[in-house]
Amino acid sequence: MSGFFDRHTPFLVQDIWGDFAHFHTRRCQEYGTNIVGGIAPRARRAHFCGIPLFSSVKEAKSEVKCAATMIFTPPRQAKQALLDAIAAQIPLIVCCTEGIARRDMLFVKEALKKSTSCLIGPSAAGLISPGEALAGLLPIDLYKAGSLGVISSSGSLACELLVQLQERQIGVSTHISFGSDELLGSSFADLAPKFEQDSATQAILFLGEEVDAMDVMWERYLAMRRSKPLGVYIAKKDFVSYAQFSKEDPFCSHSRVDSLLEKSGIAKIESLSCLGDLAAQLLKENTC
Repeated sequence: MSGFFDRHTPFLVQDIWGDFAHFHTRRCQEYGTNIVGGIAPRARRAHFCGIPLFSSVKEAKSEVKCAATMIFTPPRQAKQALLDAIAAQIPLIVCCTEGIARRDMLFVKEALKKSTSCLIGPSAAGLISPGEALAGLLPIDLYKAGSLGVISSSGSLACELLVQLQERQIGVSTHISFGSDELLGSSFADLAPKFEQDSATQAILFLGEEVDAMDVMWERYLAMRRSKPLGVYIAKKDFVSYAQFSKEDPFCSHSRVDSLLEKSGIAKIESLSCLGDLAAQLLKENTC
């Protein structure tokens, strides 16, 4: 997806020494992601798995061309890793770290206000352009290239969607799973315009959880100029346990959000089992 990344986008990996980072770095490399450097402050060698190592993001950016970074650092070190990437003006930051302290994210959010960087996460599953590149933890075997853009906050919901898309032979242009923490770098309203600008995306599907201030997010999005069909599924906060043990799949009970979507003519569904049918409907609308 040109609006975010492709196989040519040069990535850094911060804290590349860690087992978790090492595993997913190799996985992303094998998929086709262009990883041009790793950050390892105490490294005693120049390369790791064929990737040149640097002591800081600042040094890496001065030595190699990089437009994005993946962060796998432990929670206590994540704040500094994020601030380093923002200070170096890395355009795209994908943070997969879970459990970052709220006070640390407040510092990061403040730094983002003065920056042009786009932060996906924290606790993000990442993003993927099928057949092009992967940044994060997403299950590559479930994707095929296509024209449906997917934005999700929940990995569980996304996996259910992907299984249904496979059954219907529907492909994805780009999928972004931005996480479900209270304080996030980007929301649906921040990311949706990228899909609007992307020529490979013909329709957009949003899967999320009920969160505070969701009505504000949707007001922001609905105020934008929109040209592509949008479908929505929003689960209650306890959807994981609820969806697994109940035959009902509740749509968000937030009446204001419900009203906003209805007035704007946005397709919404109340059952997880209908996600694939909704995706097919959205793509059909854009070809009519």
